[in-house]
Amino acid sequence: MQTPIFNTSDTVYLRESAALGFIEAYIVDSIIHHPNGTLTYQCITHLKPPTATMTMGDRHRGTTRRYLEFLEQDLATYCEALELAEANLSTQLATIQARRLSAGCDTGTE
Repeated sequence: MQTPIFNTSDTVYLRESAALGFIEAYIVDSIIHHPNGTLTYQCITHLKPPTATMTMGDRHRGTTRRYLEFLEQDLATYCEALELAEANLSTQLATIQARRLSAGCDTGTE
């Protein structure tokens, strides 16, 4: 059986979001071991209560949270998420600087 990288109650971050520059944190609620050896981490996200229960929201079940499941390769530690976000932001900054140079903008204020 594969040893999980993260444990329950650990804070994890989404790799894909971090690669786009967003640091999204979730708390691991449970770990599911599949027969094929893969692990699925179940995280809880809390929903906002409905503003008017008569017109919107889940009136029948009273649900205030949603379970999300992620594979191990979709999650990252805080440091890994920061590295992914930093790489994306460095690329964006280089693109902005190249556009500024090609437009002939001064480095000072205009």
